[in-house]
Amino acid sequence: MKRTPWIILAAVGNAAAVVAATLFLYSAARGATTDSWMTGGGGDWSNPANWNPRLPGSGAGTNDDAQNLLAGAPISFNTSATVNSFFSQSSGFNLVGGVLSGSQANSASAVQVNGDLSVNGGELSNLTIAQGVGGSVTFASNGGDFFSGVVAAADLTFSNSDYLLLFNANSAHNIAMTNVGNGIRFNDGNASLTLTGTFHGYGATFNNGGGGTLIDNGTISADSAGNTLAINNTNLTGGGVLEAKIGGVLSIGAVINGSGLQVHVDGNPGSVVLINGGAVTGTIGASTGTGLSFANNGNNYISNATIASDLTFGEGGYALLYNANSESGNINVASMSNGIRFNDSNASLTLTGMLHGYGATFNNGGGGTLVDNGTISADSAGNTLAINNTNLTGSGVLEAKNGGILSIGAIINGSGLQVHVDNNPDSVAEINGGAVTGTLGASTGTGLSFAANGNNYISNATIASDLTFGQGGYALVYNANSV
Repeated sequence: MKRTPWIILAAVGNAAAVVAATLFLYSAARGATTDSWMTGGGGDWSNPANWNPRLPGSGAGTNDDAQNLLAGAPISFNTSATVNSFFSQSSGFNLVGGVLSGSQANSASAVQVNGDLSVNGGELSNLTIAQGVGGSVTFASNGGDFFSGVVAAADLTFSNSDYLLLFNANSAHNIAMTNVGNGIRFNDGNASLTLTGTFHGYGATFNNGGGGTLIDNGTISADSAGNTLAINNTNLTGGGVLEAKIGGVLSIGAVINGSGLQVHVDGNPGSVVLINGGAVTGTIGASTGTGLSFANNGNNYISNATIASDLTFGEGGYALLYNANSESGNINVASMSNGIRFNDSNASLTLTGMLHGYGATFNNGGGGTLVDNGTISADSAGNTLAINNTNLTGSGVLEAKNGGILSIGAIINGSGLQVHVDNNPDSVAEINGGAVTGTLGASTGTGLSFAANGNNYISNATIASDLTFGQGGYALVYNANSV
């Protein structure tokens, strides 16, 4: 007969009686034994005198159902036991050592504690933790706190320096963290945690041996003003939400491999979702606020990514591009250093939204391509947006307005690129160490200007844009061209 774990319904009427009847019917159906706690005031699980008819979880009681229907009788656990299920009506269950395991496959054995289930030096394995009445699963600053193959439907609470080490595949619904040290640690590449609810507060996830995966199918929210929730395990995947609000910082040192992950940032100026030593791959969905920001960290990179979220590069913000990438949101740049770096000739970024502000694109090994099928806009008064990677292609718009300078050190190979310059006398779109090839469309204002730079050239170009040569402006002309 297929085994099905017992289910606790809503606590209406006599919850203890409902549980007892459920366990009894289940045990009778499978020919198992239900062991009941008999000691008021609580005590040690491993003492056979505390149970009737026998000690659950070991010896003849292995795979039994265990229940504690006595109020005010917390059980202390420091042994190894394998049970089919465990229910406690008491105010607490204290796991201070040993291993409590479920006997059913695929974590189908259920545990429910009405009150806090305290993990302080022990391990839960191959179990589903149901949400109890009036409590949560709490942890301690203890390196012996382990989960292995646990489905946590109950709330998990981390405070102070609480710690949990994960083995194998686990899942959690809600995680509340107010943690200034330790946090959730992934043991190795086999360790994973699938989030189905909300993980919020401040604290950290991190690695032991490397390779751990956090699967966000819910919401990861940095929602504590002035504090940081750091996702520093190796991999972050899923189709949920990355969120920063109320002035919280969500810092990501993991490699994101998204399946439509969305980024939500509220209007608080201290709120930020920040790539800080991590990476973006896969698919990133739409965003609100500043979207996904990049810190001044040389380990940040973007590779094989399809991004709809806005990207923000504040002062010193940095990302290294590998392979083919696309961005349909906006890229907001406001930095006098670093910027977007193309690793080599295989690196490309196709823009269908807007790249604007001031800052730079540039090369690592040379050959990178920026495909402008949207708008590149220097729109910050008195500041320069420099396109200094190797190649600039596409059929979008090159724009300068509000007194901004669009400086192009790349080789333009246009497919109808247009040049828009407003009537601000300081606005200019200029070739400054770059070149013009291919087809350029119509222009407004001064069109495409040429700086006093001996590397400027025009070759095999069909140009409908106006060209402006100010004092010292220079271009070397190769092959057949038309203007």
